[in-house]
Amino acid sequence: MNIPYSLGKVIIYINNRKLSHEEISSLNELCDVEYNRGDAMLLPKGVNKASGILKLKEILKFGGLTVGVGDGENDLKMMEVVDVKVAVKNAVPCIKEIADVVLTHEDGEGIMELLDMIEKGELKSSEA
Repeated sequence: MNIPYSLGKVIIYINNRKLSHEEISSLNELCDVEYNRGDAMLLPKGVNKASGILKLKEILKFGGLTVGVGDGENDLKMMEVVDVKVAVKNAVPCIKEIADVVLTHEDGEGIMELLDMIEKGELKSSEA
């Protein structure tokens, strides 16, 4: 097959391709399939941003407030386990719809905006 992809230690990222229902069904025995802005991502079963956050909280015995920042569909599961859901300006609509805060800046500039909000105490308690 001539499919452009990137290979990491944990993830296979299939560029600019939606998988067919048959392809997803055949892969579901081996891995989980998530999307990020139209790109398919193949992940080990049960490994995603949500499971990473939950595992880190367990290891650190962390009981404090968690904030998740997302921009793509692969952030949906993470948003289910954080206390405050934040979307950067250029996030896909499904992330903006569930966000407690939608930032006015994109990408890294949005992260800087969020850090400024936290530092100034502007992240409202009703959002946390």
